[in-house]
Amino acid sequence: MIGLRQDRLMLKELIKDVKHIDNKVKPIDQIPALLDAIKNIKSDNEDLKKENKKLRRANEDLESYIRKNNILIHGIPDSQSNAKDSRDTRNLLETLGVSTCDSQSTRDEVDIIHRLGPANPSKCRPILVRFYGHSPRFTIFKNVSKQKLPDRVYISDHLTPSRAILLREAQSLKKSKMIRSAYCINGKVFIRKTSSDDRTEISSMDDLDYLRVDPSIQETTSSHSSRSQKSHATHSHSATRRERSTKLRSDTLPVKVPDREELNRGLSENESDLE
Repeated sequence: MIGLRQDRLMLKELIKDVKHIDNKVKPIDQIPALLDAIKNIKSDNEDLKKENKKLRRANEDLESYIRKNNILIHGIPDSQSNAKDSRDTRNLLETLGVSTCDSQSTRDEVDIIHRLGPANPSKCRPILVRFYGHSPRFTIFKNVSKQKLPDRVYISDHLTPSRAILLREAQSLKKSKMIRSAYCINGKVFIRKTSSDDRTEISSMDDLDYLRVDPSIQETTSSHSSRSQKSHATHSHSATRRERSTKLRSDTLPVKVPDREELNRGLSENESDLE
């Protein structure tokens, strides 16, 4: 009886252990389903990222469209007087071929003129100019290179904050000679990798990071630099060689070529000496 009771107890313990193991095994069986769920979540996350990027781009384009008739004028001293700022700005616009109400023209191209940001004694705030149409911007950027602006005064597009950062970073790549040029057109940032390449629009910092690590660009830049240095060295070597040749020609005395009689006379003298 005692042996049978012990066997029963052992059987009960064994059943408990089997149930415990079975409970542990069930979650393991669920791993493939969990992996599929994780995969679906990752896919949804990538789709959300793409959608977010599209929405951000659409928002950027909308902000740029709102600013399409604007320009920024930098460098005009901050007078703390809106009337004086407006008068100085309009005078500058007149020199660049844009009609304002202060002129004799019957049409005023200017809608709004005001400073950007709060007043700061240590900083000259830019002046925002908004026109009624888009054509005055073309007129200004066409004529600005022909007119001599006051010292430290320059004109730029009214870019969105993110695109202003993109342009600044792209221009730093140009200064590092990693790209040929960087500029903006109608609120969008463009670059040219080399003089023979088409322009490429830059829409994010990822595009610039790609340019920083793209070996083909650095090889092209290095090759262009090497060709320039080699051409300069070849030119310098040719110039030095020409100088040496000129110096030799000037320092060399004229040489008289003997005629046939002189040669025969010299041979006869040599024979007599030998005898």
